[in-house]
This record gives sequence, structure tokens and C-alpha cells, in this order.
Amino acid sequence: MTRAIDHIRPVHVSNVPLDLEEYLLGGPARVREKENIAMLLGELQAAGEVPDSVNTDPLPPHTLAMAELVNGIVRRSDMVVDALQHLKYVSSVTMVSATTSVAENLGAATIRSPQRLPRT
Repeated sequence: MTRAIDHIRPVHVSNVPLDLEEYLLGGPARVREKENIAMLLGELQAAGEVPDSVNTDPLPPHTLAMAELVNGIVRRSDMVVDALQHLKYVSSVTMVSATTSVAENLGAATIRSPQRLPRT
């Protein structure tokens, strides 16, 4: 998720779902390629050559939810940067089974009280 945000933020944030799709599939050319393949599979499915149970969408089913989450983070990055740094730190420490405090590694000045994000 953080890598997707790092990719999307410098490019532009006008169309986060498209930018996320390009990130997940490997760029604009790959998006077009996957859309063409999905269209061909859809035609084969309509002709009865491919079972209806086959998903022809090139993106995973959770892409829309991921795009909404990325959009919220990108648009309110100043409010969530501390939380993302904390999550990254906690996941790294957990992975290596270390015992240390967040204040030691991130600095007490960077840790703020959690704020409620405004609803959009």
C-alpha cells in the first residue's frame, strides 16, 4: 500500500483509481493490454467458450476498496503520515521479534495523539 501511495503521489492525484490500476498492472501499456485480454475473454465467455464462473476482470476484487483507502490517505497525507510510520515500525519490529519502544526509534516529538479523520 505504501509503495502504491509513493508511486501515485508524485504523478498526480486527479484520478487515483486509474493511477492505482496503472501501478498494480505495471503501467499504462499493461493496463491497455489487460483490458484487451479481458475484452477478448468476455467475448469468448459470451460465445460459451469460457465458463461464466471465470472472472475476466484483470484487477483483484479488492481494488475498488484499495483505491478508496489510497485516495483518503493521499488527500489527507498530513494527517496519516505519523500513523503510517508507526505501522511500518511496528510491523518491522514484530517481524524480527525485537523489544523496543516507538519513542526510542521515531522520537517522542513525532508521536502525536490520534486525531479523528473528518468524514468526506
